[in-house]
Amino acid sequence: MIAPKNLGTSFAFIGWNPFQLKHALSIAQRLPNATILIEKRKQHIYQFDEALLTETGLPTVIWRRDNVRELDGAFDVFVCQTPFSQMDDIRRSAVAMVQYGYAKSPHNYGAWRAKAALCLVYGPHADAQIRPWCPTAIVGPPHMDAWYDSAFHERARQKIGPLLDANKPTILYAPTWGELSTLPQYIDAVLSLSDAYNVLLKMHHNTDLLSQTWRAKLLKETTHLFGANDDLLSLFSVCDAVLSDYSGAIFDALYCERPVVLLHDQTTSRMGAKLDVNSLEYAERHRIGPVLESPALLRQTLGDVLNGTVDFQRDNRAFVDELYLREPGAAQRAADVLQQYFGE
Repeated sequence: MIAPKNLGTSFAFIGWNPFQLKHALSIAQRLPNATILIEKRKQHIYQFDEALLTETGLPTVIWRRDNVRELDGAFDVFVCQTPFSQMDDIRRSAVAMVQYGYAKSPHNYGAWRAKAALCLVYGPHADAQIRPWCPTAIVGPPHMDAWYDSAFHERARQKIGPLLDANKPTILYAPTWGELSTLPQYIDAVLSLSDAYNVLLKMHHNTDLLSQTWRAKLLKETTHLFGANDDLLSLFSVCDAVLSDYSGAIFDALYCERPVVLLHDQTTSRMGAKLDVNSLEYAERHRIGPVLESPALLRQTLGDVLNGTVDFQRDNRAFVDELYLREPGAAQRAADVLQQYFGE
């Protein structure tokens, strides 16, 4: 398979899970010669919503992960958010990267970035961190463009609103996955809030796809459970506050001006390849929101945040300005930069 050349520079947006596809889709849809390339890892493809595979308006190719090198040269540019299978074997095609978040600095700003001919970043902080590895361009967060669209918020209300008790505030719980997740320590306390709050639980896409034990447990215990195919931005639209741990959802919540309560647990023992003392979710926690080290004070702290007794708005605004180019049109800026940089 060779991408058509009569449409100009060809781009393959590669990923293996629904989050990656949804995250970069708005950029791909603005390019005249873009293809969605899904790495087939195990049986995860069967957990994609069908609409993501058939209704994007773009050619969608499913390719075995152990054969990705065979596509070297079939596209002018591979566009990724995280390292893809056999990325180091790509020689004839260029590799471009799109920042996918701000959490987990040791990985996010790692040496794998050196493979990129160009990395599109959200704002000044990421630009300074990634520029030593490869050329960068600040475009803002493309997945946030919908936040400026009133029709998007109306659709979110129509879709999720019927699930909610209008007399209760709405809380979104968005923990990370794996060894950094404090889900085991906090899930019971979070679910106990349902007497006073609408509690929405957004599983990390990796928890949804890779941890069947937790997925089954949460499906059994949680009324309002959302997974890898569900849009986090829509959940921000209907919620009043966000609970998280060390997840990249923290920074999206701040962009959307939602107060955050951090649910930590023995943080120093969790440090390693994904989290260190310089990771923003830890190093800048005092600018994000109140930090809990156990579930005991969750209900009181959440109440204090929602009634304004605890207010991080000023710190949040200054922090967001350091992290993001905060203007609509990021997806178009990203598409324009890709065309200009790699155009024939």
